[in-house]
Amino acid sequence: MRFIDVRRIGLLLAIAIPSLAVATAAAWLLETYAGVPDASVVYLVAVVATAVAAGTVGAIATAVASFLVYNFFFTQPLHTFAIDDPGDWLSVILLLFVGIVVGQLAALQRARAELAMARERESRALFGVSRELALRDSTPAVLPTIARILRDETAMERVWISLGSDDASERGAADSEQGGSPPPVPARYQVLRRAPDEASARWLRVHQPTPRASAQNGHDAYRVRVVTGDAAVGSIWALRRRER
Repeated sequence: MRFIDVRRIGLLLAIAIPSLAVATAAAWLLETYAGVPDASVVYLVAVVATAVAAGTVGAIATAVASFLVYNFFFTQPLHTFAIDDPGDWLSVILLLFVGIVVGQLAALQRARAELAMARERESRALFGVSRELALRDSTPAVLPTIARILRDETAMERVWISLGSDDASERGAADSEQGGSPPPVPARYQVLRRAPDEASARWLRVHQPTPRASAQNGHDAYRVRVVTGDAAVGSIWALRRRER
């Protein structure tokens, strides 16, 4: 089941509505006082601004909204969505088409920038973990530092590491909380798994049938199993606030 991202919708509205309002005011000034016959192009600024902030969905939504707003306020007959002049039809259709294309290009550039930043964070985290392992006096001594690196780089609230060859034998070995002891295994969590015939791993939700302590209220729990060869070594656990 996919959930609606309320924060992204809020961001879309926070950017799109003011941008459309400013574009509408600019178009009115240009057509009324500057003698510009067709100022619909100013709406592309609103489309690009929303695309950069809210992605492809925001770009398409703003392009459609620009089409409707310009049609409503600037084409004859005014304050309706009807269009009498074929030339106006061409203008608003071009506005919609160009707005969608430009918005998608801006959203694609934004997505590429986000991917580059994510890869940079991943590389930084891997370097930090590798450096700590290379300089360690002993593996157990460095595990708390690794837990803190993972917590900070993945924006989790808490990360802990447990060691053991199976679920029954796993015991907490390190916690990102200074001086803290790893919490009990959550009753519900998501585990990262990769089937032999799958190219990438995916998150699967697990619900323990036996009574266990649940994750803290308002948090989601995640688990990544640590395996070397065919042998299980332990797990990395994490908690993140549900709204994040």
